[in-house]
Amino acid sequence: GTGVGGGLILNNALYRGEGFVAGEIGHIPLNEVGPSCNCGGYACFERYVGNRTLLAKAARLFRKDIRLQDIFPLARRGEPRALRFWKETAVHIGNALVGVINLLNPRLVIIGGGVANNFRFMGPTIRKIIRQRAMKVQKKMVRVVRAKLGDDAGILGAHILVKEAILGR
Repeated sequence: GTGVGGGLILNNALYRGEGFVAGEIGHIPLNEVGPSCNCGGYACFERYVGNRTLLAKAARLFRKDIRLQDIFPLARRGEPRALRFWKETAVHIGNALVGVINLLNPRLVIIGGGVANNFRFMGPTIRKIIRQRAMKVQKKMVRVVRAKLGDDAGILGAHILVKEAILGR
């Protein structure tokens, strides 16, 4: 719920990796130095766009009791601080995705979770960063979209995993 997760679908199947923890995009380092992360690393992607970090930043910019969902209507009204908040978040997301896109050459990147509710404000910047920084072939092939399942994605994914475990599919 509060971190940055990821999943890889390779050859129409969830790729879990050797230790069953593949897809930990939140722990890709974005810088050589930066804030400590609970994974033991530092400067991890999650430390720039995870809920805790975004809430702390929002509290400094707006007010202490603000929720992330409160920033959407501010941005929709054109409030400059709210628009800048989502643009800066989008730059971090775009930069992390450039590495993933260059490495894996996916045809589709789906952004979900609570932050995706603000995709309207972030999508153009994320796509711009990818166009500017990703390699030629990869950036031509990839599409970046907002997830359609919304808050139900996690429970639906859990249902599928349980079903696969029980039925062996």
